[in-house]
Amino acid sequence: MMSLRFHWKLALTTISHLKINMSYHLVGLLGYGFIIYNLFVMQLIPVGAFVTLVWQLIANIYFFRYFCF
Repeated sequence: MMSLRFHWKLALTTISHLKINMSYHLVGLLGYGFIIYNLFVMQLIPVGAFVTLVWQLIANIYFFRYFCF
């Protein structure tokens, strides 16, 4: 049988991965919204894409640093 400690670590790992996935999807939706906003309102597609990539990179580094390790 697996120990209670192993189950606890597995649960914490699963929760941290769920946090990462949720934050990643939220950042992705915000990024796509920003690109669509630029496409229809400001027509600055390259600027929107660049800001979105930088924003996702920063968010991924932040969440991986604090929730994975």
